[in-house]
Amino acid sequence: MTVRLARAALLAGHHYMIWMVRRVTRYSSTVRAEAQPVRNSRRQRRGQRGHTAAAARPTQQYRMRRDINHVVSEAFYPESPLLTAPNVATRPRSSRAAWAQGELVLLDTSTLRARTARKQGMSSRYNLMHAQLAAGLLTGPAAELSTLGVISPFAAQARLLESLLPEAKLDEWGASTVHRFQGSERDVVVYDTVDSGIGVRPLHRWFTEGQNGGDGARLLNVAASRARDHLVVVAALDQLHRSRTTQDAVSKFFTMLLERGRTVGWESALDHSPVTQRMTTGVVEILAEDLEGARSVEMWLPRARLVGLRSLIPSLKLITDQDVDTEPVTIWCEPDPDGYLSPEAMQAKRGGINMRPCRPILESSAIIDDVVWTSTGCLLGPDPGVVLRTRHAAFADAVRRAQRRRPGIAPGSGQLGDECGRCSRSLIRFEVGRRGLPTVGWGCLICDSRNSRQGRDRAAGERQLIWGRP
Repeated sequence: MTVRLARAALLAGHHYMIWMVRRVTRYSSTVRAEAQPVRNSRRQRRGQRGHTAAAARPTQQYRMRRDINHVVSEAFYPESPLLTAPNVATRPRSSRAAWAQGELVLLDTSTLRARTARKQGMSSRYNLMHAQLAAGLLTGPAAELSTLGVISPFAAQARLLESLLPEAKLDEWGASTVHRFQGSERDVVVYDTVDSGIGVRPLHRWFTEGQNGGDGARLLNVAASRARDHLVVVAALDQLHRSRTTQDAVSKFFTMLLERGRTVGWESALDHSPVTQRMTTGVVEILAEDLEGARSVEMWLPRARLVGLRSLIPSLKLITDQDVDTEPVTIWCEPDPDGYLSPEAMQAKRGGINMRPCRPILESSAIIDDVVWTSTGCLLGPDPGVVLRTRHAAFADAVRRAQRRRPGIAPGSGQLGDECGRCSRSLIRFEVGRRGLPTVGWGCLICDSRNSRQGRDRAAGERQLIWGRP
């Protein structure tokens, strides 16, 4: 029996009368099946169940090039390997890019130590530096991509990646989560894993529980098998693979990717980028230039001596004074363990700058109009680490939406804070995981911790964070 399909088929009928698919020789266009009636015996049906599931898997595919298919097949179909149809090797390539040399490319960000954070401090994970590297890939002049898919398992990261796509290419280029991309295919697929083990901890279970048939394996299988000619994986390999202690489908995928693919350093993504640059000198001076004439500023500064803040206070004050009806400047900073702001932050606050304490701060970034800054250390600290700067208006808007804190229990972005009526410390916005879910608190680190149950719960949550739990 031969059934010709456009994309999918639905077989309906009494379960005694439906015939089993014994062999599939092609999917997405023609399905060729040898069938036999299903026995009426329940015992026989139970015995055939495992055999049927294995036999129904496709044995020949017409989408992926040989190396991509090999990695997918070895990792996710060990009992019924996928075979690449002969005409795939002779299919012309319609997409070319300098960074897509070979069918499999692994952009390893282990040495970058990029930070992972949560959208609005509460929900889906994102990685700004990974998105900035993607901007370097997608905006390079040497890229000739007919069809492109940029995929992430996290919705917040997918929104950031989507903002990088030019409007003129939206018919051929797409960015989305893995779930939404299921059923699609592209010549080139860039898969951003996001998680780095730095910032939001621990790693998502998609990467730690990678047994075949589990959610992590299914997501990775779908993402990789969307690629026709080139698959580019952006991943912190030390955290996602080299430190793993279990051998499962996800581990097998990365092992095969290392064996068959080409591994390149994260710096190569910036070789020809017109929008993202690595800043090695003069960080504070260039920040001051970006602040000239800016209309809005939001910064996230983890705990450190903010040695670069003092010289920026005059520029920040000018932006603050130009709009008396709103707060165009919000600088979130992590307070000292005693609950007080650092001396540099206190000086800026006395100078009229909206300094907002928050714990913990997972980001290290600044959004100044259409410019996005990120760093692995504190951006205005004595050692900012790796610093990236991206000028891209749509991307900056997307980052602003991802980071902007909504008002509620605690004042949000663009709002003034308050001080404790007992000790005069600035009240702190707390974003702490509790029972596995992020929660928001608002209060004095010292007074509320001593005098209220809420403070004791918050302190317990902070200890969990220090110990490496959610």
